[in-house]
Amino acid sequence: MKYPRVSFCIPLIATIFCFASSPRAHALGDLDNQATIDLLTSAPWKVSGDAKGWSRTRVFKKSGSFTTDGEGSEYGHWKISDGMVILTFADKHKDTMTLPLDPKGTRGSSSSGEPMTCVLVNVPPKSALAPITPIPLGATGELTEQEKAAAVAQLVSGPWKVAGTEREGWSRVRVFNKTGTFQTQGQAGEYGLWKFSGRTVVMSFQDGHKDTIKLPLDPKGTPGTDAPGNPITFTLVTGQ
Repeated sequence: MKYPRVSFCIPLIATIFCFASSPRAHALGDLDNQATIDLLTSAPWKVSGDAKGWSRTRVFKKSGSFTTDGEGSEYGHWKISDGMVILTFADKHKDTMTLPLDPKGTRGSSSSGEPMTCVLVNVPPKSALAPITPIPLGATGELTEQEKAAAVAQLVSGPWKVAGTEREGWSRVRVFNKTGTFQTQGQAGEYGLWKFSGRTVVMSFQDGHKDTIKLPLDPKGTPGTDAPGNPITFTLVTGQ
């Protein structure tokens, strides 16, 4: 006795395959990746080891690179793959962050397999800062338009590590924006506005105190002063 041939499987499989490879399916994946990228690069992430109690603050850029606050040698590139953000460091070791990202606590693991937790650091929104007042240029001692453009390009090209020269040896990493604002990696309360004044960059913090950077900028070490007048040095963080 012959049985009727069952033919619904092939159309069903074809339908599933077509959906999985359709532009809509790819678009959904692209949207997920874009949302991950936007969140990952929105602010620094504090990464803490569960067992040994270590912590680092990583800064991710949309270009696919990352740096570490206060740790000049801990930088590299990141990518999204297999449901994870994979961090490949300059020395070739790899850490991972499991997707989806949770700003309050994303699980991950170090290259040695140690579990770690990644938390988004809250950075004051730029909208909360008042717009900077343009400074008239061309007067004696002021920057020309060309000099200003060159200084802005260099200032916002990457994070700057500022270090005190007194015995305490404190340091911070400042990030300058073209909008005339700045933030400090890992220090949510240290933010404000910057502007040109004569041949200096004046940083006005939200609590009212001011630091200065002398021009021209030298990526290898630019002198400046803190609010009390103590000398400080600004160095461009490389390896972006």
